[in-house]
Amino acid sequence: MFSFFSKYFTNLFKNKTDKELHLLFERYVKIVVDCSKALEQLFAGPPEERAVHIQRIIRFKNEGDLLKRQMNEKLDQTFIISWIDKSEATQLINDLDGCLRAMRRVAKHTQIYQVRTIRPQVQSLISCIVRMALEIPGMVDDLKNSRFDRITSRNPEIGNLETEADELRSIAVGMLWQEDGADALTVIKWERIFQGLERVTDHERDIADTLLSIARAAL
Repeated sequence: MFSFFSKYFTNLFKNKTDKELHLLFERYVKIVVDCSKALEQLFAGPPEERAVHIQRIIRFKNEGDLLKRQMNEKLDQTFIISWIDKSEATQLINDLDGCLRAMRRVAKHTQIYQVRTIRPQVQSLISCIVRMALEIPGMVDDLKNSRFDRITSRNPEIGNLETEADELRSIAVGMLWQEDGADALTVIKWERIFQGLERVTDHERDIADTLLSIARAAL
């Protein structure tokens, strides 16, 4: 009986804002994916093209900031959302923002430190970042369509990738000290970049964990 009335009132009060929020979330997670690919291109391309990719990453973060404001305004105006609780929506928005902020920080460090030669371990870390980002849009769509079992099945892969990234960072820093330990400035620069890349995967894991928490509560 309670379930019947819950669904009745949800359908009664929801409006076009419900769908609009889902579309905004779709745009937001797409920005996260696009930003991760721009980060990949930043480290894969020639030095003379890095400034372009850095600006793209900054632009993606700015676009995310605009979306975040729009979404928070929608949440303030909305009574009921059929597919996500308002507090959970706020948490997910903040997780997505944190991920974009972490990617922008890596890009800015690359710019400030005037990095020229890219260390070989970077691409393995970037691969984890992109693969994790590509899982997120599907998880958000699964949430909107109440496919909670799919969210729980996707989460272990994201967890494995985050663990892999942590191990890759440790290996990369170890090799950094072995190869360039006498050059303190190089060590400082690259430790921060490696740490920044690994932190991106932490934020991606936060996004996945928030989605998993929502899915488990709904089961």
